[in-house]
Amino acid sequence: VVSGETLNYSVSRVSGEDAGEYEVTVTASGNSNYSVTVNKDNKFKINKADLSVIVDSEEITYGDTVPSGFTSTATGLAGTDILDGTYTLNGGAEVSAAGRYTIAFTAADSITKNYNVKVTNGTLTVAKRDITITAADAEKVYGGTDPTLTATVTDGSLKSGDSIEDLVKVERKSGDDAGTYDITVSKKTDSEKVKNYNITTEKGTFTITRKEIRVKAEDKTQKYGAAEEALTYKVYGSDGTTEITPAPALDVTLTRASGDNVGTYRISVTLGDNPNYKITTEAGTYTITAADGTDDNNKLIITADNIVVTYDGKAHTLSADVNVTDGTKIEYRTTTATEPDTDNDEGWSSWTQTAPSYTNVQYNGSDVATVTVQIRATNKNYATATVTRTILINRKDATITPKTLSKVYNTDDPDWDEHSAVA
Repeated sequence: VVSGETLNYSVSRVSGEDAGEYEVTVTASGNSNYSVTVNKDNKFKINKADLSVIVDSEEITYGDTVPSGFTSTATGLAGTDILDGTYTLNGGAEVSAAGRYTIAFTAADSITKNYNVKVTNGTLTVAKRDITITAADAEKVYGGTDPTLTATVTDGSLKSGDSIEDLVKVERKSGDDAGTYDITVSKKTDSEKVKNYNITTEKGTFTITRKEIRVKAEDKTQKYGAAEEALTYKVYGSDGTTEITPAPALDVTLTRASGDNVGTYRISVTLGDNPNYKITTEAGTYTITAADGTDDNNKLIITADNIVVTYDGKAHTLSADVNVTDGTKIEYRTTTATEPDTDNDEGWSSWTQTAPSYTNVQYNGSDVATVTVQIRATNKNYATATVTRTILINRKDATITPKTLSKVYNTDDPDWDEHSAVA
């Protein structure tokens, strides 16, 4: 173009505001001194703007609902443009445990066509759930079966679908004697769900109570003079009627009241150290009965002789002896009946401790009578002994011979008594 002159022309482009290249049109007119050629290779270019998208991070606790709508902050949007795109959590995989998960953003085509998008991903943090698990107290009676040990969540809560059994095991300190033992709660090492919780544990108490039993001394019976019976006892449940067999080993001492004579004696139960049992006791009775006379060495034996004499004017006493004098009473009763009945009292005299004694001949009617004497010996330690003996005093023969007497006729008879004689 000549210096000082300008060409007349106008420039226009294809309409459009999105990033890209557009055709440019040049129109020249009124340039009669020039032959104008238009270069059509140049384009009008709209470059993409820079857009920064920072995805907002979020935090929830394990078990909470995973948010479905995420947000972000966009820097560089022009005019009334609105950020459009999609969010992807954890690459589309399920979020099921505590941990950190990527929140990614993918801009929509309506954005990427005009912007160079730089995305800073966000993070969804699933925090562990805080809970406190406390062992439940439990107990049993000594010798019984352990109950199932349990625990409860005493602070916080479990995610729906999770259970305490998924997370912890509940155990007690070993021991079988009565007393208290710790119940502990420990995390399971083979459970994936444990990783989702911050678990605080609290101990419980396992109590073994003393077993209630009743110790009864067994009653014993011994015959007087026999060997002493061994003292024994039986063990019953708390009801006092259901025997426990085999009986447990107990520290128990049995003693009976002293005494060897016929009678009853208390058998006492003394308790020693029995830490696993709560024991009530019941005394027994030791009975010594009279010797039954089946053993010749352990019975009353009466010794007495029959008496048969001829009247001599002297008293004749039928007295008895007994082999055991200590505590023994000897009694007598008599009858002159011909056939006395020793099994009843009819016809007999009363029992007396005075030995019967006779001087004169005894009669049953006009006949000389034999006196039957029943003798009994009593002692509380022996069976009563009886024997029957007799006393017979026969008449003494006597002859009366009168003297030869005379008188003078017509005088009184002499005194016969004065002149009689007995041979």
